[in-house]
Amino acid sequence: ASWDLYAMSKFGTITSLSESPLVEGLLYAGTDDGRIQVSENGGASWTAIERLPGVTDDFFVNDIKADLHDADTAYVVVDDHKSGDFTPYIFRSSDRGRTWTSISESLPERHVVWRIVQDHVNPRLLFAGTEFGVFFTVDGGGSWLKLSGGAPTISFRDLVIQKRENDLVGATFGRGFWILDDYSPLRQVSEAALGQDAILFPVKDAHWYLPKWPLGDWKENRKAYQGDEMFVAPNPPFGAIITYYLKEGLATAQERRRESEKKLEQAGKDTPYPGWDALREEEVEDGPAIILTVSDASGEVIRRIEGPLEQGIHRVAWDLRYPRSSPWAPQEEKNPYIDFPGPLVAPGQYTVNLAKRVNGKLTDLAAPTKTYLI
Repeated sequence: ASWDLYAMSKFGTITSLSESPLVEGLLYAGTDDGRIQVSENGGASWTAIERLPGVTDDFFVNDIKADLHDADTAYVVVDDHKSGDFTPYIFRSSDRGRTWTSISESLPERHVVWRIVQDHVNPRLLFAGTEFGVFFTVDGGGSWLKLSGGAPTISFRDLVIQKRENDLVGATFGRGFWILDDYSPLRQVSEAALGQDAILFPVKDAHWYLPKWPLGDWKENRKAYQGDEMFVAPNPPFGAIITYYLKEGLATAQERRRESEKKLEQAGKDTPYPGWDALREEEVEDGPAIILTVSDASGEVIRRIEGPLEQGIHRVAWDLRYPRSSPWAPQEEKNPYIDFPGPLVAPGQYTVNLAKRVNGKLTDLAAPTKTYLI
């Protein structure tokens, strides 16, 4: 790519700059010609680091960050894709840049990393924006997991954390902005925690108000009839956001039987006939469900909400209301003009409980948590 190579400046350009929030004057600078510069006196003098383990010379520094919790720690993200190397490179230094250790071994191959940010509460919670999505680690880079939940598989060129709301904001290449609302449950995630059958994360205090729909489409909260030229992004769900984790999903007897049969089919073996009694039990079985129970300060049950029952982390929004007073009707028969929600509850303290329902029996899965409507 001669245009790209010969049109570039022959002089090193600073591509990233970071000052330690703990030590005034401790500066880190990264350049486009394979240099990391460190100053401990506000820029009066600089120390150059010209080599990183496992990276060729003249790498490009995409990002450099001073640690928010430890004055001696820093992180750097570099890439060398212009030389055909698409390896993800993230390094950490614990001695103000003198030595560097790779923390990106568990990232997928050919995932160039563009940005790294650190949580302001948990020092081991990091987020990385790569060419194909956003990854996070809860152990300081020992293992990385990709964020899904609607995030596009596209290049995330920048990440920033909105500290008041604990939101992760990503700028994508060609797709605008993407926001992960309140990622604070990830602070509780660990290998030991994920080994439990279920986790009910702390519920953030919810604001008590009436949402406004100035465009008129109150039921769907969309842009109504303003036309496709008017861009409107969806708001975060209204109410108290309940986050929980399931180590294993819940399945019906029929689904469990089919899973075992699929294994036999893949092995080329015959699948046994389950028998009339087993098929009858499957037919009359009360399907499993995840039940979130909201109670007030006196212990009175206010609302029961069903949540997703698949394996993984899920979120459900309680709209701060009592159940509807209208009679139950099948989904296809509901009328949005007369099927109004129940009345709002009063501000105060509420308790959320997580349970599973199997064959009509409720079993608690995790300790209850409290939330406040303010």
